[in-house]
Amino acid sequence: MKKKGIIASLFVLCGIFVSCSKMDVEPITCSEEVSLSEDLQPIIDAKCATAGCHVSGYWKGDYNDYETIKKHYDKGSLYKKVVVKQTMPKGDVLAQEEIDLWHCWIQAGAPNN
Repeated sequence: MKKKGIIASLFVLCGIFVSCSKMDVEPITCSEEVSLSEDLQPIIDAKCATAGCHVSGYWKGDYNDYETIKKHYDKGSLYKKVVVKQTMPKGDVLAQEEIDLWHCWIQAGAPNN
């Protein structure tokens, strides 16, 4: 009898985890080219290169410099922190449209455009 209760509890927990997952999130469709200088730089200026973060002299890199951004792209940390975990920028939140722009630019190979 005790075994049936444990098994039933596991099924309930599995149901909760599946229902709370992001399985129903629609994939992002990238139909237009995203420009680093025109589309992303305003986001960087407003939300990333502020309050001592990602500015000249910042120990993790100046996001006004393409090479620094590309380095974070190459490591995979840019996509992970901005698009997947959405832990960046610290102290601010990106709108879904801004996250989508980052996603599409990264998906395109992070061009210096």
